[in-house]
Amino acid sequence: IEIVAIDDCYLTLKEIAYLCKYDSIYGVLQQSVELIENQLFVSGKPIEILQVGDLTNLPFADGLDIDVLVDASGDTSNLDAKLEFLKHCPFRTAFTNYPANSDRKHTFTAPKSEVH
Repeated sequence: IEIVAIDDCYLTLKEIAYLCKYDSIYGVLQQSVELIENQLFVSGKPIEILQVGDLTNLPFADGLDIDVLVDASGDTSNLDAKLEFLKHCPFRTAFTNYPANSDRKHTFTAPKSEVH
């Protein structure tokens, strides 16, 4: 798996880099994680850092070559628009999850077919 982009509106680039390197479940990533001029690099490969928030506004037309989208934001606002977006998204597959207190427990979109 190659991670090409991370979207996070709440963390600084320094915090994102730290969380990429040190995970409470998996431990320390055994690869280099560097910040060079406000750009994140993992094992020398750049990762685009976005601060968009709403997945329906992510800049997919800007050259981000994404096959699989994972939305783990837990954000349930504007849910109908997000689910409609996922049905027609420019990816082969998209996964999204929501908090346990939400009406929706999880959503998976099979390639361009259906939302559960």
